[in-house]
Amino acid sequence: PIDPSLPAARIAFMLADAAPSAAVATAATSGLLGEFDGPIVDIDVPAVDAGPVSVPVAPDDIAYVIY
Repeated sequence: PIDPSLPAARIAFMLADAAPSAAVATAATSGLLGEFDGPIVDIDVPAVDAGPVSVPVAPDDIAYVIY
């Protein structure tokens, strides 16, 4: 997660350094991603929940990323 209260320069550095392939944001926070040019998943959009998962997922799968 990126703290939206961080200075814009710090957020830009973190994004450039981490080079994520995608970002998850809200309408309110997507503007903080600056020049990030990857896909942004807006979790406020109801359609995000609507579709089936396109990859196999199991309850034991773990994903937790901290920069």
